[in-house]
Amino acid sequence: MKNRNGGNAMRHILKIIVTIILVLIGFNIALHLIGKLFSVIIPIVILAAICFGLYRIWYHQNNRRHSDQFFD
Repeated sequence: MKNRNGGNAMRHILKIIVTIILVLIGFNIALHLIGKLFSVIIPIVILAAICFGLYRIWYHQNNRRHSDQFFD
């Protein structure tokens, strides 16, 4: 591959352009998927946190004698 030759230089530039386009498309798809994932994961995490919080409150109220052992 000689870069002095016009054709090879153009091919080289085209390769770089195609690579950049593919990377950008891949990045957009990845961001889109991550966005979808977060829109699914975040509510689940929030619900889990609320459930755990309620469970801890319930546990503390029902088992006051053992609360010092487990949650301190």
